[in-house]
Amino acid sequence: MVEEAINGQFLRVNRAANLMNLTELEKKHLPHISMPVKVAAREPFDIEVEVGGMLKHPN
Repeated sequence: MVEEAINGQFLRVNRAANLMNLTELEKKHLPHISMPVKVAAREPFDIEVEVGGMLKHPN
């Protein structure tokens, strides 16, 4: 995972180097997007975005 930070703040969305073999750091810091498999046209639906959804962050 490429990390660029200024004063501890990330400058971009984190991306995995290899999606099939995530590191512990990637599991804690990658965005995870959940949404329905099917949606109806012109009907609202929920999307949930969280960072680190694959592994609980210690703090």
